[in-house]
Amino acid sequence: MANNITVEGHAIALNIPATGKVSGDVVTNSDLSGIALTSADADGYAIVKMPISFVAKLSVLAYGHAANSAVAFGNKLYNDSGTYNKDGTDGKPIGYALGTVAAGDTDEIEVGFAAL
Repeated sequence: MANNITVEGHAIALNIPATGKVSGDVVTNSDLSGIALTSADADGYAIVKMPISFVAKLSVLAYGHAANSAVAFGNKLYNDSGTYNKDGTDGKPIGYALGTVAAGDTDEIEVGFAAL
């Protein structure tokens, strides 16, 4: 397990893609970063500690500024007048995608809320 975390805070541990990473490395997926607690396995996944205070399921539209845009794990999401999407031009940041949504689709996924 990683021994370089010196102060514990609100976080969750997720098994996510982290090819080539070893325990203690920074792992970044889109806009969300964390610390690998384990080294990546043969499939390229590791347990990564992410700075998430809580998780909620929300209906997310895969849309970015002026066009459909797939939502990937770690994308920053925004509240755009009651629609949750990737359009940060006129939306307020709410959290990070902990799931995926195909471009143009709307799907319920887990969203991690943390200090942005």
